Amino acid sequence: MITVDELEICRTPNELREIIESINSRIMVSEDERFKAREKKGVYRWYRDEIMPLANFVCEFFDDNVKIKPISGNQGYDAEVFDKNNKLINRVELCVPHDGNYDFKQAQKINSTGGGDQWWGSPGYEIDQLRDVVVRAARNKSQNDYSDCLLAIIIKC
Repeated sequence: MITVDELEICRTPNELREIIESINSRIMVSEDERFKAREKKGVYRWYRDEIMPLANFVCEFFDDNVKIKPISGNQGYDAEVFDKNNKLINRVELCVPHDGNYDFKQAQKINSTGGGDQWWGSPGYEIDQLRDVVVRAARNKSQNDYSDCLLAIIIKC
């Protein structure tokens, strides 16, 4: 339903957000695509782990005078940022710490039963649960040189 080529098109931050909304609408009409997206199968892993957070981040951090080009692969950054003259002005590396095994088990449970586990606790409980995951991700990122790009660590709660 979605392709890497479709996602790697250079767009303004708001255009990127709009394509995310369009793709999400397309996913919702197909149970098979919903299940694949939920379990992050194929290109959906990149889409859910990097493209969706990227769209949210760049809409907050940049205005529409720039264009964002998501880049797949392991080149040390997730997107390039170009000015209105198409000059590369920055690169963005995103880190979205999460417990991938837990997320996958929950996705499978939701796909098979229609519901997953629920978290109950006091305010801030989710942050306490993510603390080790976030610290581990930050330590891993600290081993790399990101002097040529903007490193954003995004915490989803």
